[in-house]
Amino acid sequence: MPVPAIVATALTDQSAHPYSLEVGSLDVLKEPNAPGWGVPVDTIDVMEAGPGSVSSMSFTIDDPEQSIVISSPLGVTFRANDGANPETIYFRGWIDQVESHPAFGGQGRQIDVRCSGVEQLLDWYVVPSSFSMGFATLLSKYAGILAQNFAPLLQRTGTDAGTAMVLAPWTRAGSFNYPIGNLVRPTEPSRALNRFSTWTGTGGTLRNSILDVAAHCAWFDSVTSATDNTGVGILLTVDWFYGLRLWEDDPTLQPDDYTTLTVTDTYASTRNAANLNYAVDFSGINRAASVIGTAGVDYGVIGDGTGIPGRMISINDTTIGSDSFARSRALSALSEDAAFYRGTLVIEQFNPVTTVHAGSLITVTDAATGLAATHRIMQIGKTFLANGQQTWTVTFGGLPQPRLSRLMRRYTRAVC
Repeated sequence: MPVPAIVATALTDQSAHPYSLEVGSLDVLKEPNAPGWGVPVDTIDVMEAGPGSVSSMSFTIDDPEQSIVISSPLGVTFRANDGANPETIYFRGWIDQVESHPAFGGQGRQIDVRCSGVEQLLDWYVVPSSFSMGFATLLSKYAGILAQNFAPLLQRTGTDAGTAMVLAPWTRAGSFNYPIGNLVRPTEPSRALNRFSTWTGTGGTLRNSILDVAAHCAWFDSVTSATDNTGVGILLTVDWFYGLRLWEDDPTLQPDDYTTLTVTDTYASTRNAANLNYAVDFSGINRAASVIGTAGVDYGVIGDGTGIPGRMISINDTTIGSDSFARSRALSALSEDAAFYRGTLVIEQFNPVTTVHAGSLITVTDAATGLAATHRIMQIGKTFLANGQQTWTVTFGGLPQPRLSRLMRRYTRAVC
């Protein structure tokens, strides 16, 4: 685990600035134009990532006397000194890399630091192939059990010992106190339930194991015992407080403690967007799936219901034992590769709402492009000013370019 290992010969006065940047347990932020060592706030660049990605941060330490040594992958926390409860955190993670270069007329140096965020805990921890759970239960419960067994740093998983997962105070999309949403819809079919009696790990990361459980789930009607075969899509991430966030991938949902960012581009609006760009990408859509189940049973080709021609994928899953389960798995896999909407915009030098995060919803109305839509924020690039204002580069709907994992899934996936 990261341990404190930063050495410095002097401290600057950190009492007045609106932020704190802690490396290990030491606040390294310096006042604007102050002499000595420390981090100027305008060198801090945070990329807050939404579900499925990992956040990052970079900053530069002025070290005119060559007095600073960073000798291990220290923990880093960048927070606001605003007295909020829970506190306002802009980044939490660990140092990945440090690079030094001459500065201050060759008498000193600057140290460039790059960090990655707490979301990587989902990829650090591994669920062994020997692990299994021999009962059918709710997806939210499974996720909590996996996290508690294999990810000790995830301190708030929200699991319980009984049926309280589907009752108050659990919420559909989760909250600060209960990060895992209960995945219960307001109307039936209501519960996200697995479709098998025993789940056995395939051997892989915690992230992939939770996604694998979700791929074997469907919506279950607790009154009629009917099953909605469309499958369960989830969003998965870790918040700045080590909470495992999990909620349904629904375009209207966001965690209860997140709020929607509204941008309206008109002459009289108070929040205009610069450099707005919006695109629709149809190239990643798969239209049908050929499904092979247990004992090599061929369940045929299952389409997405649109009748539009396109690529077909192959699903080979030994846990599939019925027509309804085959349909559920096929539609769940096809939903991953729907039409890909993405856009970017910049909001310059403003006082942001601290409850807007990557993963929140954004409503953009722009007369010039004809855009009037609500999408999910997938990442927010943030730079900071000494007066507390920030500039955001917001990516919504999808990441700026198709991810490698998406392309590999498109061209090489034989087993979903």
